[in-house]
Amino acid sequence: RGKPSPPLSTSDPQPAPAVDEEEAEEDEGEDGDPPPLRPEGFAPLRTCAARFGGRAYLFLSERNRDAFVANPARFAAGAPPPPYLRPRLCVVGATLGVDAVHAGIEPPVSTSLARELGVVEVSAAGAIEWALTSTVSTLSKDLYALLAAGQPATDELLVRAVCERVQAADCAARGYLLSGVPANLAQAELLFATLPPPHLAFEATLPLAEALARAEA
Repeated sequence: RGKPSPPLSTSDPQPAPAVDEEEAEEDEGEDGDPPPLRPEGFAPLRTCAARFGGRAYLFLSERNRDAFVANPARFAAGAPPPPYLRPRLCVVGATLGVDAVHAGIEPPVSTSLARELGVVEVSAAGAIEWALTSTVSTLSKDLYALLAAGQPATDELLVRAVCERVQAADCAARGYLLSGVPANLAQAELLFATLPPPHLAFEATLPLAEALARAEA
């Protein structure tokens, strides 16, 4: 919000929206709880702008904008921010299995890491489900035929599903984390013959004694 200003001048300030006192009191929760989310969602983020050198610069506060207007060449001549590198990660190991989750590891390591980094978690089961439900293709038909016959997906089909999944729009925008994939050498050779190798790969381990202790608990 806020319109670009003339060169080296500030943009017009935006008045704060009027808030009815009674409405504000109703919005307050009990015991200091935050007010409930309204149907229209959160208030939009307010920004202000300045224009310099044929470019518009957006700022989260008038203080930052005024500092830029006072000496724009200092900031505009600086090095541009580095390009965002969309992470490619891989986590394998016993702690990703269903048995490990039932033993008390919940959520799995891969899920926690994907949430922390904001990337898309891609597992073998998730990739197969995505291939079956996203579109009708040769891959989805081959997978459906195997699963309908009660047979597991072959390594080749599984890797094809994973490769198609990580090329989807959300993975391309945010990066992805392969969870439990590849599960064997054959899958690794097929996978990385098509995809670039991950930036980082992790092997999650859990000692047997610790797993038994968690299972007993």
